[in-house]
Amino acid sequence: VAYDQDLRGGLVEAGMAYAWGLPIWVLHRRGERVSNSLLGCAALVIEYYDLQDLDARLAAGFEAWNLTNSKENQL
Repeated sequence: VAYDQDLRGGLVEAGMAYAWGLPIWVLHRRGERVSNSLLGCAALVIEYYDLQDLDARLAAGFEAWNLTNSKENQL
């Protein structure tokens, strides 16, 4: 979920994903207020300064996620 303050409750899809057990990643600019409900559903929260910072943090997040979940995905 790329969070935007203007959504104001328009995150029904995030709630549905949470109910289905799907991992939710929340991406937001540093300093923006993010709903506590959304943060409570998040498997990962990434705060970023600019697009270059977001790119680096997403890459690190994917690497960490793959390492953490690789054992669960093995047959």
